[in-house]
Amino acid sequence: MKKIIFVAIIFGAFLLSKPLAILAQESTNSGGEAISVSEKCLKEGPCCYLGKYIVTEGVYLDTSTAILDDWYHGCDTRFSSRDFLNFRTNEIFQYFMEQCKAELICPLKAGDKITISGWVESCEDKRPWILVNSVVKAPSE
Repeated sequence: MKKIIFVAIIFGAFLLSKPLAILAQESTNSGGEAISVSEKCLKEGPCCYLGKYIVTEGVYLDTSTAILDDWYHGCDTRFSSRDFLNFRTNEIFQYFMEQCKAELICPLKAGDKITISGWVESCEDKRPWILVNSVVKAPSE
């Protein structure tokens, strides 16, 4: 158990040191480049980014699994609380991450500025539903 925690801490420290510029340059599975977009633009026009790999910044608030069952039960989405957890920022509530990647957000505290990269999977209800690939704490200024 101690080895797993130690590896998770080392892995988290490595990811937290990765700057936004490198995240933005990472290629996606389809061979395209990540699109850097503000949360405000993403929130106002989510369908413009549907199926795109995006990088954005936000202020981390909290994480939940219950929100998936309580708010979005019956919506046309593939996110379920068995496989995903939901985290939100001060602008967007629909960030979803596979539970096996939960260690990426464990070290975050409310108010931390974070860099998020992932796919915009849906724009149902005019909201961006984002499948998160990585979350890192943004470098302090």
